[in-house]
Amino acid sequence: MNPETVEAWRVALIEEGWSVAATYPNGEPEPHAWTARRHGWTFMALNRPVTERRRNPECSVSAWAADDLAVTVPDAVDVRQLLRGADRCLECGKVGPTLRLGFAGRACAKCRTKLAPKVEYPGWCD
Repeated sequence: MNPETVEAWRVALIEEGWSVAATYPNGEPEPHAWTARRHGWTFMALNRPVTERRRNPECSVSAWAADDLAVTVPDAVDVRQLLRGADRCLECGKVGPTLRLGFAGRACAKCRTKLAPKVEYPGWCD
């Protein structure tokens, strides 16, 4: 994701009534590292600019639904599409019921059956 898209997400979430604040209030300003929350959902982003020590901007966004499982953040800024991600498998993209996979992954039953042995091997969460 690019810096403009990360900032567009921040603005869109504020306009939708999400609570947006600096992730590290004593370290970085809100536009560079922020967390948004609403109705149990969490959206976190980094939008760190180029500096003497950082040659490229650091841009990333992540989101978790109210069930604490990850959702895919669309490249196009669309809050409604983001919210629909709670019913989308992160592996195949199928829309429907999803299950936890690993720490915070989300998968349909078919993908979970296929991926669980690779992700949840003995000792995976020790």
